[in-house]
Amino acid sequence: DPNYYGMNSLNREKNKFDEYEEKIEETSDIFKIRGSVGEYFEGIASGFECCRSEYREIKYCKWYKIPIHDLHEMCNMSNYNRYTVAYYPMLNYYPYIRKYGNFMLGYKCDKEGNLKYIVYGIPGKKNRDEQPYEGKTGFVTWISNETRDGMGCWLMFY
Repeated sequence: DPNYYGMNSLNREKNKFDEYEEKIEETSDIFKIRGSVGEYFEGIASGFECCRSEYREIKYCKWYKIPIHDLHEMCNMSNYNRYTVAYYPMLNYYPYIRKYGNFMLGYKCDKEGNLKYIVYGIPGKKNRDEQPYEGKTGFVTWISNETRDGMGCWLMFY
């Protein structure tokens, strides 16, 4: 017979509050960046694969996977806004990006959906060989990819 908190005291099942908290956690990565700033940056990322479940360590961050097949692709200025935000800042990291064929673009927001940082991520393992320029250019944070064992992403917050 459940008590006041919706919990059976004999077998200690989840109570309603725990279920509510889990539901909030599940939906916390599905949000829209607010205002005209949000529209601008979401527009830049349109067409890129949105990755909801790979990197959850950074809360309120929308991740996009940007495939790269060759350096020439990163120099395409046909969409100038996309070039300046997504490709140009990553040109010097092509030797690291080439290994896995993509990099990540993240929009880190506060809990209200206001954009706080642009996050660039380069896939790799947590070792010195795969850390871009040994961290000297800002890639000093590593997070694990929850879908790929031993893999993760080196991050630079801008």
